[in-house]
Amino acid sequence: MRKKIVVIGLDGATFDLLRPWTDLGYLPNLRHLIDHGAHGVLKSTVPWVAAPAWVSFATGKNPGKHGCYDFAMPTGSLSHYRLVTSRDIPGKTFYELLSEQGIRSTLINLPVSYPPRIEGPVIAGLMTTGDDCVFPPSLLESVPELRVYRPMPRSLRLTAFGPHERHRFVRAQMLFHMDWEFLFVLFGANANVGPGRGRYCTITQAGRPLHLGQSCPVSDNRPLWHPMSKRGRDPGDGRRWSDRATGILRPS
Repeated sequence: MRKKIVVIGLDGATFDLLRPWTDLGYLPNLRHLIDHGAHGVLKSTVPWVAAPAWVSFATGKNPGKHGCYDFAMPTGSLSHYRLVTSRDIPGKTFYELLSEQGIRSTLINLPVSYPPRIEGPVIAGLMTTGDDCVFPPSLLESVPELRVYRPMPRSLRLTAFGPHERHRFVRAQMLFHMDWEFLFVLFGANANVGPGRGRYCTITQAGRPLHLGQSCPVSDNRPLWHPMSKRGRDPGDGRRWSDRATGILRPS
């Protein structure tokens, strides 16, 4: 029987935050993984934006090879843009290669996984267009709680992200007991809270890795766990913003 593999994405969760928490006794399962596994600080992609970074994770290619540099791409001219989708990813993703070998994958909230390129289960995340984010649709029958799932909270108020991440975690737990050999789930509230509101980063980060402590039982037959982050986060002070069209930093 093949060993199961779980990859948990923790956006912006760098060791300068995680180490103090584990030293205080929080996140015991994460501390176990750090003490008994391998860990380190890696370089992110250039640019270190969610869409190209997670496509690089899915393909093993840098943005210059897979062609995804941001959340949108021009359509004919620089005055017209559209959202990036999985159709824009050239070649095959690693989870497609796994599928070809008969290895069942479950993807939860992986950016640029819409529309799905495997049979599923896939709960699409960032870059999903429309209301359909659960695939295959028959999954809604076996897990009816997914009928109310949303890739993003209805409100962008700071207080909305915590409940939404807890909602995502509960749904991820439901899929955890299904038949899969590779599972990916991303908790990404900090990526949405951070820009322009850097002083609140630790508020969301403090709650989110607790999910890891709950979902990562330490036992002899546990899956192989791989917590990771696409990048860290500069808290910033909210006085700058990036013009994606020109790449020029301007005061807000």
